[in-house]
Amino acid sequence: MAEKFAPYSLRKSNTRGVVNLSNDSGSAWITATMKNSDGVYIGGTTVQRGKRATFSAVNCKVGYKYKLGLRKTNNTGGGKVTIKGSWSASGG
Repeated sequence: MAEKFAPYSLRKSNTRGVVNLSNDSGSAWITATMKNSDGVYIGGTTVQRGKRATFSAVNCKVGYKYKLGLRKTNNTGGGKVTIKGSWSASGG
């Protein structure tokens, strides 16, 4: 599945990143990957819809903006998956 990106988030402190997905139908796991503006991987996690997860952000600087890529991890149930929720580059 293609990776889709959430809006940029400003890194405000040296805490863990957080992703909080809304609950909806289905059981697909989602891979969330935090990246810098050059597309370089900074940190990430896998999370099921309706759940919250925190993750370490390696080599991440306060005062910079980062984006979160989201994609379906496995093929449970097949078809398209709508992903809704919130995230923060420094919220955990």
